[in-house]
Amino acid sequence: MVVKPGRIKVSHFAHVARSDCPSARESVEHLQAKKVLAASFRALGYEVALEAPHSGDRRVDIAVTVPYPLLPLRYAVEVQNSPIDPREMFRRLLSDLKVGYWFTGWVFTGRRAATLLAADVGDHVRLPADVLAEEGFLKFPKERTSRRQLSEVIGDDPSNWISERIGAGSYGCVGRLHGVKVLDTDGSLWHVQVDKVYPSRGGTSRSGAALQSVRRVSRKQKIPFDLFGPAPTRGDEQRLTLATYFAETLNDVHTAVDFDELCASAARALTISRTTEFDRWVRQTLSNIGVISRDSTVFEDSLRLTCQVFARRHGTPTDMPPCGWPPAPSPQLNR
Repeated sequence: MVVKPGRIKVSHFAHVARSDCPSARESVEHLQAKKVLAASFRALGYEVALEAPHSGDRRVDIAVTVPYPLLPLRYAVEVQNSPIDPREMFRRLLSDLKVGYWFTGWVFTGRRAATLLAADVGDHVRLPADVLAEEGFLKFPKERTSRRQLSEVIGDDPSNWISERIGAGSYGCVGRLHGVKVLDTDGSLWHVQVDKVYPSRGGTSRSGAALQSVRRVSRKQKIPFDLFGPAPTRGDEQRLTLATYFAETLNDVHTAVDFDELCASAARALTISRTTEFDRWVRQTLSNIGVISRDSTVFEDSLRLTCQVFARRHGTPTDMPPCGWPPAPSPQLNR
């Protein structure tokens, strides 16, 4: 940065000519939106990195990591204030998938968000192609690995990326990234769904970036910033520790386990003083893992097998157990 004193313009700071700073070409609105989103994501327990580089010149505006103990999940968030070709959006998604991101979501700001923020449910609005990302521009990659990764997120049809982006979303925890997300000037995040009405008469430009369509706003609501689901808590770590312990110590025999001994073992595994509340938490946790039958009987082989499955490294976000499990009550380390 350099100081630029001027006789006509107010003195100000500016980037050095041909600067390699990643923020050199970004507007004040773009930088402010990234700052608001990053702070809101961090407040929820996510790990956040700005301008995360990968694959040559690709830089993710906001790289978000949900720190699951066995499989940390990374998501890419792009802040969009200027026009962008939908094909470039799709290219970035594929590029991010290749290096381990689970999904790339867009948050629209400034003029891209103004039309939707001013509209009410039921209004007809004309939206640019990058907000709609018209499906005619999308093709599945030929490379097998990219096809498999993409199908895990949007299914077998690339047009699902469109229907899921502007619809409700249905693919596990990544579903919260689907739909149109816009950030207003107060720093609030909005989710908007639109229905197709009829195409505009304007047609399509050669680049695709000028394509516009009229849509009806079917849903509009202010939402929290937990787009990636709840971050792991101490309760989730304890649940995983308990499952891992039972998976490693129990035997493969079909005999009923004494619940009193089970709670005593759980207290030793978690180094927590055993109480009535703790015993209740163990029962609820085992029920959550899925090993307590209707008559509250727990069989050793069933408990061992289920805990093995629960404690394994899950392959995708959609088959991972949801976070937010309450911690064991009044933990007191035995020292």
